[in-house]
Amino acid sequence: MRRLIDKLALTHSLTKEEWISLIADRPEQEYLFAKARRAAQTYYGNAVFIRGLIEFTSYCKNNCFYCGIRRDNVRHTVGYPTEILGEDRAMGIICGGETVAADGIFCLRSCVAPAALLPGLKAADGHIQTDRQQRTNLPGCFAAGDCTGRPYQYAKAVGEGNVALHSALEYLKKLEV
Repeated sequence: MRRLIDKLALTHSLTKEEWISLIADRPEQEYLFAKARRAAQTYYGNAVFIRGLIEFTSYCKNNCFYCGIRRDNVRHTVGYPTEILGEDRAMGIICGGETVAADGIFCLRSCVAPAALLPGLKAADGHIQTDRQQRTNLPGCFAAGDCTGRPYQYAKAVGEGNVALHSALEYLKKLEV
């Protein structure tokens, strides 16, 4: 394990298999932490840095494994979506005559109204209606962000998205019983 830790400290890179091995095996934790502290001291000293992600677009040229909008994790389609596929969960979308498999679907506000894609979805004034847990009137369907109404701000979308995620997990947990 020290060989992987030393390689990471020297090259700043590991293969996917090496990362898995490093994360799965923890007997050399103190050695890893010591190396990390030395690297942090070397690069940053005792300064405190505050970092935040500001997204201007969901197009990213990087492929960072930790990131939800990494290059290989997001597929952008052009055109107007005509149908969301799936019975109990989203399985894909039909857009521009093409069927695209997907685990999650995010529609920009300028696209087709969400209620037109999901028959029976309650909307008012062009916004999806939700309760405080971000549940819609359709079981297993949650909504967050701009599609639920003003204010159209990242902070609101992030907060509602967090609530929607936890609500979706609770919903799925109940289905497993």
